[in-house]
Amino acid sequence: MEEVIEQLREANEPVPVPLELPD
Repeated sequence: MEEVIEQLREANEPVPVPLELPD
């Protein structure tokens, strides 16, 4: 999921990162 989050961050999208996100 980290790749998806990084892509959204690069797109300047507000991405809430759940603490329960499986690695």
